Amino acid sequence: MSRWHSKMIVWILIVSMTYSPSLVFAVRQSPAEGQEKIDLGYVTPGAVAAVAAFPRRVLTAPEMEMMPLEVITALGMKELGFDPLEIEWVLVFVEMPENGAMQAGPPSVAIVLRSAKPFGEGKILGKLWDRTTEAQLDGKTYRKAMGPMDPSIYRPDEYTLIVASGDFLPRLLSNHASPEKGRVTKVLGRMKELPDATVLLFVEPLRPLLAMPLAMAPLPPPLADVKRIPELLTSVGAKVNLRGGPSLTLILRANDEDAAVELEKIIDQALDMARQAMAAEIAKQENSSDPVEQAFAKYSKRIGEKMLEYFRPVRKGEKLTLTTDAGDNPQMASMAVIGILVALLLPAVQAAREAARRISSINNIKHIGLAMHNYAQVHKTFPPAYSVDKDGKPLLSWRVLILPYLEGEGSILYKQFHLDEPWDSEHNKALIGRMPAVYLSPNSALAGQWKANYLTPRNERSIFPGKEAISFAKIRDGTSNTILTLEVPDSSAVVWTKPDDFQYDEDNPLKGLTGMRAGVFLAGFADGSVQTISSTIDLTLLKALFTRDGNEMYDRDDLF
Repeated sequence: MSRWHSKMIVWILIVSMTYSPSLVFAVRQSPAEGQEKIDLGYVTPGAVAAVAAFPRRVLTAPEMEMMPLEVITALGMKELGFDPLEIEWVLVFVEMPENGAMQAGPPSVAIVLRSAKPFGEGKILGKLWDRTTEAQLDGKTYRKAMGPMDPSIYRPDEYTLIVASGDFLPRLLSNHASPEKGRVTKVLGRMKELPDATVLLFVEPLRPLLAMPLAMAPLPPPLADVKRIPELLTSVGAKVNLRGGPSLTLILRANDEDAAVELEKIIDQALDMARQAMAAEIAKQENSSDPVEQAFAKYSKRIGEKMLEYFRPVRKGEKLTLTTDAGDNPQMASMAVIGILVALLLPAVQAAREAARRISSINNIKHIGLAMHNYAQVHKTFPPAYSVDKDGKPLLSWRVLILPYLEGEGSILYKQFHLDEPWDSEHNKALIGRMPAVYLSPNSALAGQWKANYLTPRNERSIFPGKEAISFAKIRDGTSNTILTLEVPDSSAVVWTKPDDFQYDEDNPLKGLTGMRAGVFLAGFADGSVQTISSTIDLTLLKALFTRDGNEMYDRDDLF
């Protein structure tokens, strides 16, 4: 999913330029043009979240006269291959893996765009196109994703463009041919008129995805109950209108009336804490000798409480509703809409992005573990930590030795190495830049440096003591009790062909292991499983997990 980022940035810029000025310059009037109809047939019945928006409707409205429309067009044509002003509607929807299984893979995502003008037949979506190859589907030529985390590109007709991940594309096309309604389709289908933008999220299927990021979020004690919000909510909906004056309606639907009361209390606590923080900051400014800061303190006092009240929803039954409308104070409404959208979307986007990255990393560790097991099936041992020459000098890492057993073109790459030469020989150094993507964590910032984030614990009693290859019989603690691989932060990453690994500190085995993700690290075990381990794990237990034959006993719950 990281390869989507450049295109998503372009869309964020376009949306930002679209929405922010409209909130400032909008005048109160009723939208004049007719309502476009979104084709909901593509939305699969298992979808749990959706965003529907009408870029052309907003961008071509009279209020947008002050917008840099020429820049938006040029930016879209350059980066996307089409003009955003011609996109009548865009529909994004997400489906979770079956049963919401966290380790079954990342969520399936689809984007459907409908243009007022035909999309061109040539290259589109820039570098994303380069990650696809020509193929056939439903009798049409389309661009099939080359990698498991890349999206495919499909044009069902000249006015429609679909970008979808994995095997999601054929499923949504099948659903379009014979529509089966799900929760998202039913809710959007009941709306007589869709506003300029609509957000819909069903929370219950996402609870497993949100549990870990929320559990590890460093919230102050007064806000600890914020982590309970997903278990209280069933759905979140937002309707945004930007033409004719900005307005937003946010609806939080709780499990029942009692859950709504609890949710209201949590929101009140958060607002009270915001009020206290604001009062403390105002007090500092009031005591300042700078007249400008003193004036800002007066302004903050005057406007702060009104702003906070805009964030207070009204409870009725199991629903909490927050509504902002331009009315007689469009500036206040504009600021509130912006603040609410940020408060609503940013944490969700961050949590979802981290969850997707964690799932992707878990899959990487699983692929590496499977390659190791395939190696062991052939050689009757796990690979050694490194190969050696006749004098016992380390040559190449185990990451090179398992190449023939990795999915993809690992075997072809393996045959190009001079196995009797060290990793940094003139010939072998030229192959460093061909590192398989599976060795780079999706959280890493080291792309292009050819360093691996997946290492083995190096110790004379681990599965990877050095040049010795360890058989299953020597793992006396059991494969489910012994760590095989680790995800390490960028500071501990090594050049992937180099015979280096995680040489842990006996006094502090966590040193150099944590920091990739908040409060936890990922470990692959010798039985092929992957565990998320707390950064507060007992150090004695962690050292026991690193060893293959220490005869230690532990409770699996102690990992979390």
